[in-house]
Amino acid sequence: MKIIDLLNKIANGEIPIKIEYKNKIYIYQENEQDYAYIEDGYYNWLLSDGTDMSFLNEEVELIEDEIDIDSMKKIDYNDRFYRTDNIDKINELVQVVKQLNKEIKSIKEK
Repeated sequence: MKIIDLLNKIANGEIPIKIEYKNKIYIYQENEQDYAYIEDGYYNWLLSDGTDMSFLNEEVELIEDEIDIDSMKKIDYNDRFYRTDNIDKINELVQVVKQLNKEIKSIKEK
């Protein structure tokens, strides 16, 4: 899928939580409305880093990822990565619930 296709999905309210771009896993950050991966404690943004039109034709891959509930219990408040990771998992859970609600509503309308 191209980045332009990803943007179209987002515009239609279908926000994939995790994607892979250039061998890095990016996680959707709802508060920033952008995808980021963390390296050396810094956020690296996907959409805000696109500087030219050719960026829209770059390929990304949607990642289907199971949620590891046990890892959510291991919170280290001194390590920003762990907190961010847990927030990402919570956001992922929220997105899954929203998708399930859409599917249930769709079934009920039939």
